[in-house]
Amino acid sequence: MSLPCSQITPPCAQRPRGVNSTHFGRGFHKLGPSRRFFCIPLNVAMSTPESKEGKSSVCGIKGKLKEGKARLESAWRNGFALWKCDKEKLPIEEVYRVPFFFARVVGIHVVQRNAEGTYAVSYKGIIPMVVCSLVCLVALVPPILMIVFTGPPYWFMIMMVPYIFGYLFCIIAYVQMLLKSKKMIAYMETSRSMKISTKISVPVFLFWLFFYPAVLAAAALSMFSGIAALICIPPITVVSFIPATLDVYMACYMMAFYRYLNELTQEVQARDVWAGEDVQKVTDSWMYLTKLAGLHNEIFSFTLHLRVILLMTQTMSFLFCVWGMVRYDGMCIMVFLFNVVPLCEVNARFLSLCKIGESVINASHRLIRAITEAIYRIDPDLPEHFSLSALAARLEARPISIQNWGMESLSARTFVSLSSVVVTYLVVLLQFCQKSIEFTNIADGVMFTWFDSCFCENTTLMNASFTAPWNDSYLLSTYLHTDI
Repeated sequence: MSLPCSQITPPCAQRPRGVNSTHFGRGFHKLGPSRRFFCIPLNVAMSTPESKEGKSSVCGIKGKLKEGKARLESAWRNGFALWKCDKEKLPIEEVYRVPFFFARVVGIHVVQRNAEGTYAVSYKGIIPMVVCSLVCLVALVPPILMIVFTGPPYWFMIMMVPYIFGYLFCIIAYVQMLLKSKKMIAYMETSRSMKISTKISVPVFLFWLFFYPAVLAAAALSMFSGIAALICIPPITVVSFIPATLDVYMACYMMAFYRYLNELTQEVQARDVWAGEDVQKVTDSWMYLTKLAGLHNEIFSFTLHLRVILLMTQTMSFLFCVWGMVRYDGMCIMVFLFNVVPLCEVNARFLSLCKIGESVINASHRLIRAITEAIYRIDPDLPEHFSLSALAARLEARPISIQNWGMESLSARTFVSLSSVVVTYLVVLLQFCQKSIEFTNIADGVMFTWFDSCFCENTTLMNASFTAPWNDSYLLSTYLHTDI
């Protein structure tokens, strides 16, 4: 007789013999004669040595598949449980380790903790920084050649501006992170003592890390054809992915400030009786957070300023291209969508950054209100009343905020004021251009790109076929236009 499946390692689940699962629900508990007749040769065949080995291998494969599935499910549940909500308080770098990992991959986070427990500049992290900087630097050459030798139309130059500025932004951001490496080491060593409870969502981070670059890259690469699209994939991906990663990287620190301020506010609100040690503890926590915010602003304020300008430039460019279109039929619908979708995404990202900065300011104001309410509950003759009053005055004079270099603190007011600036500059750009042949800067019968007819009132181009972008005659011109 053959060995039962339960004696083979790993075990294999088996169905009770003689019971048909389909007939069992209908009340048929016994097999029919024909079924019993076919089972006799099957049992004889399974009793051979070859059948034993085959049965053992099948059960082994099933057991390994079940074991691997259980491990994947456990890792998935544990990963999301750690990322979504964990009562244990951890340092910033451990709480946001996945965004920090992506920032290290692209060369933004170059400071790493060594075996001795201290932070130092990782020379391995400088390698992706140098590679991405060189890619951005090389990608600036084709637009310059195109402007000098080809004389592109006005609308096409406006369309290129955000990508040219994006390459410059990436290079300057890398230089800033390298110059601020010593302050970054002090920042990471100081922030190691600030432990917060995790309450974040992985899908949100993955959405902001990958959806934004994918939208911008798809919008840019849709303007190319043939080998030009393949050539432009590396620079377009770099100029899209690096700013998105930097946004999430800076947002991690800002959200840590928000969480720490909320926890400090809850501690103040939960305390009914105040002693001198309690006042000193709250004062020390606020002084510690003030020091961290000062380091953060010294490191990221100028980079944040450039990032805000880049978002404004992208918004203005996409708005201008949407306005400049004179056709919305045929393939022009694709051009319209590849300007509207990035426009919505850029505005959503800009608003999200401003809302995070606003949340830090609001958390600081809630802490001030909590301390003020605690002052009213203390006898004015006690020294704790005077100490809390002095602390509240200092908090009102220097609230915790995210500084935007050359501007006010990052807040919802920043989004509103800069949106009005974008509209103002858009009107200025529109006044400089005319929807005419001067606007297109294209002679009769000459096509600069495959979507010229979407922006041009030239009758020759209006009747042009949209099959042109797949022709070889456009390979040289699209090769020069690597920053569409």
